[in-house]
Amino acid sequence: GCARSRSSDLMGPPVEYHSDGVTTSGLTFEFNPKVDILFVVDNSGSMKEEQAKLQQAADLFVDSFGANSFIDYHVGIITVSDSSRCGSLDKKGELVKCYPVGKLQPLKGGVSATPFVTRSANAKDILRASLNVGTLSLAEGGPEFEEMFSPVLKAIEPSMNKENGGFIREGSRLVIIMVSDEDDSSTSVSEDSFIFHLDQQIGAGNY
Repeated sequence: GCARSRSSDLMGPPVEYHSDGVTTSGLTFEFNPKVDILFVVDNSGSMKEEQAKLQQAADLFVDSFGANSFIDYHVGIITVSDSSRCGSLDKKGELVKCYPVGKLQPLKGGVSATPFVTRSANAKDILRASLNVGTLSLAEGGPEFEEMFSPVLKAIEPSMNKENGGFIREGSRLVIIMVSDEDDSSTSVSEDSFIFHLDQQIGAGNY
């Protein structure tokens, strides 16, 4: 009931996250609260309805993580790519320019100090708006063949991760969510090589 103004001297220290391990019956269970969630969203012309549904689910998604104050999350968004079109010439003889493969999409709907969503008061608004990456027609340089594996592998490269503000952290669990109405069409990446590169870069069992 005091009218005294808030002082940093009276406030608790910021929450610190760390991993904990519990051993029972010879088995060890580790609780790691750090999770990096990467959405790979198809931005081809047929995805308007699916992106709208994804936006509707954003509140529930953030609430599920927000209910547990110990979870330290990053949420980043990239789009599919089409290596057959990016850098090629269109019917008019003009160069088809594409957004850099594996680079996080700019956040929308609020102010964020990072290119990815973190726990904050406006996390819902930012994630809801940012998941609406929009669509690009073929005439606008949009993808014809949706590649999802290759953008992920590019995003986890150390150089791109640095460009993405350190989105993927050492010791965190990486979760990859692909949203598309088509199968992956990566021409240079098979399912086996995709898993192999994830194991090499992230570590088996860390995604």
